[in-house]
Amino acid sequence: MFKLAQIYEEAKYDLQDLLRLHRIFKQLSVEEHDIRNVFQPIKEHQLEKLQGKVEYHIRPFRFTGIPLSSH
Repeated sequence: MFKLAQIYEEAKYDLQDLLRLHRIFKQLSVEEHDIRNVFQPIKEHQLEKLQGKVEYHIRPFRFTGIPLSSH
């Protein structure tokens, strides 16, 4: 119960957003280890390195007429 009270106290002004995020994670079956895997590169300041890798691997598709996104 203490942990729940602590979470509420930290997020009481953003509770609606927190609940929305929880529903999204639940719908996508996202588990704690998935979240940790996503945030680990951020914690280790590796985002620029990862972005470079992604751009390198996507580059061959840029001129093939294959859209990079559905937007």
